[in-house]
Formats: sequence, C-alpha cells, structure tokens
Amino acid sequence: EIFDLDSDTNCKLYRHRRTDYLRRLLRVLAPVSMELAVRILSSVVSNGKGRNLDDQYQPTQQQLASVILLAHWLPVAPHLTTMATEFFSTIDNPWRSVSTTPEDTRDQLELFVIAESLYQLCSFFGARGEITTLRQLNWDWTVVFGMLHNTGDTIMNDMSENQAFENDILSNFPIALRWYSARTISLLMNWTSSVTRTVLEKLDLQSERVPWKIHSWEVDQEEVEMEQAHFQRQVSLWENSNSFFLPSSEVMQSLLQPSPCLSIVGPGISFFKQG
Repeated sequence: EIFDLDSDTNCKLYRHRRTDYLRRLLRVLAPVSMELAVRILSSVVSNGKGRNLDDQYQPTQQQLASVILLAHWLPVAPHLTTMATEFFSTIDNPWRSVSTTPEDTRDQLELFVIAESLYQLCSFFGARGEITTLRQLNWDWTVVFGMLHNTGDTIMNDMSENQAFENDILSNFPIALRWYSARTISLLMNWTSSVTRTVLEKLDLQSERVPWKIHSWEVDQEEVEMEQAHFQRQVSLWENSNSFFLPSSEVMQSLLQPSPCLSIVGPGISFFKQG
C-alpha cells in the first residue's frame, strides 16, 4: 500500500530503523563520542591498508558503512566534523561497487540508505557553507544522477512482520530515491533556492512532507528525551526497552585507553589531533 503523505503516523516510522538506533546510541555516549568515533574510523583505515596493489582502490564495505554512519552522526555531533573530513579524504569513492539499478530487495534497501546518507551529508556541509569539502573529495558523484533517473519497478518479496518498515520503504522506493538525489544534486551544484524549487516542481518532487525523511521535529524531540535521560542518569536505547544507569564522563573516560589521535583536556572533553 502506498503511503499517505499527509499521515503523521507514517512520518514517524523512521524510528524503526537501525540507523536511528545508531544515532540514539551516540547521543547516549555523548561524553565519549570522540573516543567512540576515532576508534571506529581508525579501525576502518587500518583494515584498508596492506591490501594487494590490484585492489588497493577497491572500496570496502566498512568504508561505505562508515560514511553512512557519519552521515547520521554529524548532524547531532558536529564536533566530529574535522575527524570525519580527514577520514573522507583517505577513502576513494566508497560506493564504486554499488549499482543504481538494484536487482533485489536487499540491494534496494542498501541504495535507499546510501541516497539518504548522501543527502544528509550534503545538507550538513551545505548548512555550514562547506559543501566544497565534499566536492573536492575523490568521490564519483555521478551515482547521484543514476539514482535520479532510476525508474525501475519496485521489487517486492514476502517479508516477515518485523520487516514491515522495510516493506513500506520498498513500496515508495523509486520516488524516494529520486526525492533524495534531486536535493543532493541541488546542494552539490550550489543552486539557489529559486532554481531548486523550479527543478523540484518540474520533477514533481517538491513535497517536503514525505514518510521516508527524518523530520526535524522528531529529531529535536529525540534530543530532548536524551537530555532528560542524561540528567536522570537513566537511559534506554529504544522505545519501551529496559533502561540502564548512565555513568559520568569521568567514569567513562577512566574505562577507556586514551587514543593517540585525541588530546584529553578535561572530563568528557577531547580534541582531535589533525594529521
């Protein structure tokens, strides 16, 4: 069944995705977010070294997953920007092996997450006036144009009840892919708002109230919930899940071996060492 684009219920369905779980996890671990991010990215960079010359430029699944992860983390943790930018410069076109004409539901879901992540990255850097940071990377952005021109049929397989949200996304896959890619191109090309509006209207993609977008009011509410949880020292990673005690910044840092990439300047305060 196609989404009712005016349904408040449908606009909240994003909470059922694993990518949102990762964002909430970072909010919970805010005092050690720098340590968490630097360990993940250092591991990915290390795993990308020492490969054969024949495949040294082949992107790894870890690299693509890390780009997706940072696309969801940066909007709520902008202090990771310097670290993320340096990491992006070390990888070569992370979606090189991704097809914009997926053949099964798994590939469609992966392409949807990539399209969403590219839009979020461009929106984040665009809002900072730093979209050139992304344009200067050794990434092939033509993949976004491939997504925009994707008019393939939705591939529907039998899915279990706990995959209902994925089923909903797949039912809107072609238009969601075009919705994200059109806006990503607008940001990359640095179009004015009037040009963007005209293009979106011609493509019939002008609606902002769509069920596949992470709406700002929901993310703001999530932030309020996390702030209350930190104040009460009782947090839960998901709705209706068991809560647990949240230790202080000092305790968290004392349990971690300091990373050589970071300078610890105070309780819960770290700085990334560039280079």
